[in-house]
Amino acid sequence: MKKLNLICALSIAALLTTAVNASNQVVNHSFNDGEASPNEWAAAHWNQGTGGPAGDAGVGRIFDDSSDAGTNCYQEFINIAAEGTYADLITHPDSRIDVTGINTLYWQFSFKLTASGGGGPTGSPRVDLRFFDASDAFKGEDNVFPTDQGDVWTRIPMRTFSVPAGATYADVRVSCGHFGSYVGVCRVDDIYVDPIPEPATLLLGGLLLGLAFLRRR
Repeated sequence: MKKLNLICALSIAALLTTAVNASNQVVNHSFNDGEASPNEWAAAHWNQGTGGPAGDAGVGRIFDDSSDAGTNCYQEFINIAAEGTYADLITHPDSRIDVTGINTLYWQFSFKLTASGGGGPTGSPRVDLRFFDASDAFKGEDNVFPTDQGDVWTRIPMRTFSVPAGATYADVRVSCGHFGSYVGVCRVDDIYVDPIPEPATLLLGGLLLGLAFLRRR
């Protein structure tokens, strides 16, 4: 009986560890952490870049205490002032999300679109949850195209996406003007990606907890 109780205890501990780990997998998801000075304007654990005529695109981490998205007052700010320029924000390779053994992810984020010096907002940014294998071969992605909501923070409804076969990691990319027309400012905050517990895991947890309860009786 002692051995059975020990097995139950270890199994429950393993299940609880799995539950604890099932949380937001995006490092620096609200951009609260910046790179070391003098590059604190760049978000830690993210890569950012621009293309096109100099001065027409910008991307960086800003402080804005009017933000009602996320859990703090930092957010990522992408400014596209003219057609033909673009800016990207992508998870740093060292902070990609391990999806080994995971079948499904759910994800969401907050955004706000406003006018830039060049007008707008016109067109739509693109936000991708992308999947790759161990050799960095692209395996698939889920795309969201935010649209102008009248200069207010908007949180997209929770999305679910099946991890493509062979994928071992995922990242998040925010693109403005790179894959379609967009002029304006795009603010992004509180990016959330989380694995969905599989039914078999939940069933096992219920059986183990029930067995432990019976043994205590």
